[in-house]
Parts: sequence; C-alpha cells; structure tokens
Amino acid sequence: MEKKEPHFINPLHINIPMPTSASPLPIWRPEACIPRKEILEGKLTDAELALRLSTVISGQAKPPYNDPETFYEATHLTRNMKTIINDVLARLARKGREINPIIVLDVGFGGGKTHTLVALYYAAKYGNNPKIKERLGNPPIPENVRIVAISGEDYGDKGVNRNGTLIKTIWGDFFYQLGKYKKYKELDTKMQVPSPTDLKEALEGGPVLILLDELPTYLNLVASKRNMLDKTIQWIQRLVIAVSEKEDAALVVAIAEDVY
Repeated sequence: MEKKEPHFINPLHINIPMPTSASPLPIWRPEACIPRKEILEGKLTDAELALRLSTVISGQAKPPYNDPETFYEATHLTRNMKTIINDVLARLARKGREINPIIVLDVGFGGGKTHTLVALYYAAKYGNNPKIKERLGNPPIPENVRIVAISGEDYGDKGVNRNGTLIKTIWGDFFYQLGKYKKYKELDTKMQVPSPTDLKEALEGGPVLILLDELPTYLNLVASKRNMLDKTIQWIQRLVIAVSEKEDAALVVAIAEDVY
C-alpha cells in the first residue's frame, strides 16, 4: 500500500514545513490555528499587547485597539468574556433582573482583565453596529448607556485632570463622567464621601455601566492621605449598594489576585 504524507490545510499560503520521518511535528496545526501576520513576521512585541483602559476611552490607543471593529477582530472572545458581556448588556437593557450587577474580575496579571473592560466599553457604546453585535452573539443592546470608566493609574498626588478640571477624588471623577460634577463638586473639593442618596440620584437617568480598573493602584496612592483609604472603601461599598438597587446599572471591577 502506498504511504501518503500528512496533508495540511493552509488557507493563507504560509510557508509551513511539512513533517517528515526525520523532522518533528509542526508547533501548530494550520487547520486549527492560524497565527496573525505580525506574529509570523516576528513584529509583535509585548509593548503592543499592553492595553490601558484610559487610552481607549480617550481615543489614543494604538491599532487595533483604537477602533471597536478592529478590536473585536483582534480579540478572541473566550466563553467567560462572552458570558460577562452578554450578562452586563442584558442587565443594562433591563432584561436580566436576576443577573448579578456587580462583577469582580479577579485573575492574575496578564489574565485579560483590561481586555474584558474594553470589550464591555465597546459593546455598550457600539453594540448596535451589526458586525459587533454578530460577534457578540446578538445580545440585547441597551440604548444611550452612560459609561463611567475609571483607571486608578491615571491619578497623581493631586488627583486627575479632566479637560482642564482638576478632580481630587475618585468619586469626583465618577460624578464628572456622569455629567453631574457641578452638583456634587463640594464633595470632591472637600473630600467628603457621597451619601447613598447622592449616589442613587447621580445614577438616575437611564442605563449606567461603571468600569473600575487598577483600583489597588489608587488605594495605594491615597492610603496616607486624610483617611482617604477608608473613605474610598466606604464610597465603593455605597456604590455597590446603589448599583444593586438600580435595574439598569452594572459595576465591573478589575483587580489582580493576591494584590491586597
């Protein structure tokens, strides 16, 4: 009987050496996994894989992260990511009252926390895009979602500058991104913790998605300032309650395991 050589499907016509009796098997099966062009050409660096939530929000992220369509094209949506995205969108669309509105992404460094937050941001903001909706599995898409995206690494000793406005606290940033800063400005300038009523009132007016990234970085920054660590924790506890009581709100917090 004639001995046949192994056959490999190679849709991209990549020059992949075929295995022989004197050579090992290839490191991947082309019919199962096709590496991206930049990987094959050795042009992908660790720096290019790094992703910051704030650069995406400000529109300063590098390709392919700077555009929702190219982001999803370059991102493998794992089963867990799809579940989180679909649950959050259903909650924001008032079609998932039984869904937990508080999600903590607690995995190790490099575990995809920020990628998940960015995927949620793009899904909530551009979910009506047919290409994106199809990639997500056609979930319910909420309308006019307000998004609060806070990254602890954006803050300095004096706070964070938002379009010329110096904001001292993380809750001041929360109010600012909701468009409610003027009403609650004094709570920020005097570093006073918002009351549960303040937070509930600020969340009124439609679906709200809150993304908190690099929170431990912020906690370390404020740990020695006028009891700001305790105040920040108190704000988070009150925020959790306020979000839980709002049918179309969700809070997603990303931390690294063992970070505390």
